[in-house]
Amino acid sequence: MHSVLKNTHNNKIKVPQTEVYELKETLTIDAMREKRLRQVKSSMLEIRKDSSMVDRRPAAHLGVSPTINTNSLNDNLALRILWDTSRSPSFITGDLVFKQDRVVVKTPGYYFIYAGLQFMMDPAIVSSSTIVTYVYRDKNDTEVNRKKLMTSRISSCKDWREGQAGPTSTYLAGAFLLHEDDEISVLTTSQSMLQRLPATTYFGIHLI
Repeated sequence: MHSVLKNTHNNKIKVPQTEVYELKETLTIDAMREKRLRQVKSSMLEIRKDSSMVDRRPAAHLGVSPTINTNSLNDNLALRILWDTSRSPSFITGDLVFKQDRVVVKTPGYYFIYAGLQFMMDPAIVSSSTIVTYVYRDKNDTEVNRKKLMTSRISSCKDWREGQAGPTSTYLAGAFLLHEDDEISVLTTSQSMLQRLPATTYFGIHLI
């Protein structure tokens, strides 16, 4: 074991060289740990910053509401589908405004819009040979500036005409330039046959 020596000329304590090396090595390891800790903290802050930016980005995915639009008893009319933000996996972020049957845009830009709908084709309640689904853009909840963005048609098939019920689906998707206060809604001519499951009937809009 090394001993500590005292220098009579300057009264300084000399540490054996091996202990100096060990001390330097310890300080180096501590410094590296401290540096690494600062890097980790910095990375975590960047991740949180990026996450907060993602959370603020206008986006929504909405599952269908179990409630049928009370104005949709006449299937010959295309009326808005009601949506529900509380049904998983629904979410809405950013400055989009949700109004039960439509989403209002506040940040102008190009948006990816999609809608998936499933119908139970029951001949007993069919009033039309074709089910039509629309995605519309309105302004201030008026039809004056209404623009049809997408359309889907489901025509009758042999099994349907022969009285065999069964599910069928339609999907619409596209990118569109939207402006502040544009309102996006999904309409269909047959809400009575619309399946009320958020996994099969949904509507989404995301700023690109």
